[in-house]
Amino acid sequence: MKRTSFGLTLAAVLIAVSAQFSQASLLISEPFDYSTGNLAGQTGGTGFTGDWTTVGDVGAATVQTSSLAYSTLATSGNKTYISPNVAASGASRTFSLSSKREIC
Repeated sequence: MKRTSFGLTLAAVLIAVSAQFSQASLLISEPFDYSTGNLAGQTGGTGFTGDWTTVGDVGAATVQTSSLAYSTLATSGNKTYISPNVAASGASRTFSLSSKREIC
């Protein structure tokens, strides 16, 4: 009985200690609350190392008013539109992760 009690106590302590070190933290946030116009050069949010860049025609990626909508998902900010008429158009943004963080 003593050995079982000790084992359960040890397990509870290990779970409590590991829970303290396994808390999640926000790595990247992008509210996309930019002014309307070209997306290139826009910067905001947290966790990014650069601004928005575009591939192809700079004016092919623009910020438009109103957020995207999806079922019951709460959204905010604006949205981007990438013209389908421009060859090789697109937009990207860079970010880096601290060496102490992992993505699973």
